[in-house]
Amino acid sequence: MKRVAIAVALVAVVAVTALLVVWVGGGFGGSGKKAQSGFPEGVYRYSLTKAEVRRIAPLPDKLLDDAVGTFTWTIRDGRISLDQTDCKCVFPRLSSRYTAVDHRLTVTWPRKINGMVFCEGGCTYVVRWSFDGKMLRIVPIPADLTNFIFWGAGKPWQKIE
Repeated sequence: MKRVAIAVALVAVVAVTALLVVWVGGGFGGSGKKAQSGFPEGVYRYSLTKAEVRRIAPLPDKLLDDAVGTFTWTIRDGRISLDQTDCKCVFPRLSSRYTAVDHRLTVTWPRKINGMVFCEGGCTYVVRWSFDGKMLRIVPIPADLTNFIFWGAGKPWQKIE
C-alpha cells in the first residue's frame, strides 16, 4: 500500500512540474510573468510654444527656452526617454527607468546629466496617465507648476509608434 501511495505521489509531482514548465514557457496562453500594468508603451509627441507656456506661467526667458519645442517621449520595456527639439534647451535628451502600476507612472531621473544638475532631492516623479487609444494624457502628482509644464502642460501626447 505504501508503494502505491509513493508512486501516486511521484506521478503527481511530475505532472504538476510538467504543467508548471509548460505554463511558464508560454503554454496555455500565459507567460507565468506578472500581468502587465496596462501602460500603453510606445512613442509619443507634442509641441509647446512660448505663447502656450506664457499663458500658464510668466517664466523668465532662460526657463522658457527649456519649456518649449517638440517633445518626443519613448516609453517601453521599463525605459523612458525624452528627445526635445526646436529649442534652446539645456537638457535636450533625458533617459531613465520607469515603473507603471495601475494608472501611475513613476520615474526617477538622474540627478546629473552631462555633469550638470538636472534635479534636486530624490528626483522621483509620479504622474497619473490615461489613454484613449491615440492620445496619452499625463497629470503630475503633485501638479505644481514646474512639474505641470515639464510633463507637457496638459497637452495630450499623440501616439506616433
